[in-house]
Amino acid sequence: MNRHLRFACLASLTASVLALGSTGALGAPGSTTAVPTAGACVLVKGTPTADNKPTFDLKLSGFGGGARVIISDGTHRQEVRVASNGKFVDDDVKFATYQVKQKRGGASVQCTSVAKEDTTKPDTTKPVDVTAATARYLGQTGNIPCDIVSGGLKPAFGGTITAAGPGTVKYRWVRSDGSVSGVLPLTFTEAGTKDVPMMRWEGVALQGTDKFSGSAQITIVGDDTKSNRAEVTLNCVIPK
Repeated sequence: MNRHLRFACLASLTASVLALGSTGALGAPGSTTAVPTAGACVLVKGTPTADNKPTFDLKLSGFGGGARVIISDGTHRQEVRVASNGKFVDDDVKFATYQVKQKRGGASVQCTSVAKEDTTKPDTTKPVDVTAATARYLGQTGNIPCDIVSGGLKPAFGGTITAAGPGTVKYRWVRSDGSVSGVLPLTFTEAGTKDVPMMRWEGVALQGTDKFSGSAQITIVGDDTKSNRAEVTLNCVIPK
């Protein structure tokens, strides 16, 4: 069974259960509605604009599959339907404090948020041309005994960036589960290739005969350069 991760800060939340009636369709006669649950949400940094201004994405998780959810920023509110896995993403939202509540029951949840970048201060870092980027998975792959991963595994990724001269390269990690890191700097004193600091994918929990597969990629901010997608597949096996 393939599983994508939630953010580490949400890993402790329990997935909600969607009870279906005999027809198996949400809201159909004889069916039951999604079990009310608080769920969770987080405001994260999105892809910067062409003039390097920050953008923000609102990500919901842990709600009843297919449930209707109310999102409010104190001034405006909208009603959305989350996916069958209880998740929903709203791209390019304004920076604000958001409250989220499942429409039929459930407590209101305040979304955690990132700090807003100060765009009034000039960027004094010197940009540099990037000629190549590579990403690689740093751990073991294939079959892993369940007792090793029962507490949650943290797959590690690394890579390299090659620059044409001195300056600061800004990059992001983009994962196959949709997670995008903040902007990360890598400073070069001269042309060459430097290692990218390790990035850990937090909270992969496997049990039974679970299977996890995912990938991570380095993208350069303000440039079209992207690395390969470093892939990993882990199979949980029961020790004999």
